[in-house]
Amino acid sequence: MSLNPSSMKKWIRSAAAIWIGFGSTLALSAQEQEKKPGTHKVEWQKSGAALKKSLDMYALKDSDGLVIVWNRSKPYFKMKVIGKETKGTAEGESAYFMVDGVFLQVLSLETDQFIKKTVGLSNEQILEAHRDWEFDYMKHLIGAGASVKSWPSKLPDGTPVLYWEAIPEVIEEGKPSKHVMVTRYRDGAVICVTSVESKSNPLDRAKALIFDAISHIDFLDKRLEAKTLQREILKNAQ
Repeated sequence: MSLNPSSMKKWIRSAAAIWIGFGSTLALSAQEQEKKPGTHKVEWQKSGAALKKSLDMYALKDSDGLVIVWNRSKPYFKMKVIGKETKGTAEGESAYFMVDGVFLQVLSLETDQFIKKTVGLSNEQILEAHRDWEFDYMKHLIGAGASVKSWPSKLPDGTPVLYWEAIPEVIEEGKPSKHVMVTRYRDGAVICVTSVESKSNPLDRAKALIFDAISHIDFLDKRLEAKTLQREILKNAQ
């Protein structure tokens, strides 16, 4: 059974839309999307098409996957995602990636949206505060009796991360049996990479994808223009 996109739509409170291609800017929070229903459309990137503007968020395919760029807020970054078949699409007011058939969503959330002060808090405490805030909202979507489990870990470079799984109160046919997320803190923001477990989307593949993605982030001093990245990809392909 294939994954039903509508069952995943807007399960993250501040999920910002990410897409492959150049069209209407979809870098809106879930709340902003609700205020402007039906105004967002994904347009597929055409090979060699002229790039006319810098975007808050975008992704370009390269030789072995895609590069996701976050220009919306600091910290700016680019993320490498490896996959043979990568695409972005839209369902209603949401947008997401599929990487070799596995769901993927990426966002960066400023800490002042969920915690008043971070002074004196460790990275782990900030990530736990984000988990509690996010899961509190998720329960409105996956049931008040939903449960969450989390495990602190570290990336190969020593960066602390928090992996967590949210299990719906009732597991329905054709809908995810788990929502999974791995997060890391950097310069006043929590970067989140999410996926789901379902019959067609095994947990081990979802976990491997999100951990690999969050491990391959390059932080940037300034916004990365799409044209600049395009030239970089073409140069590396030669």
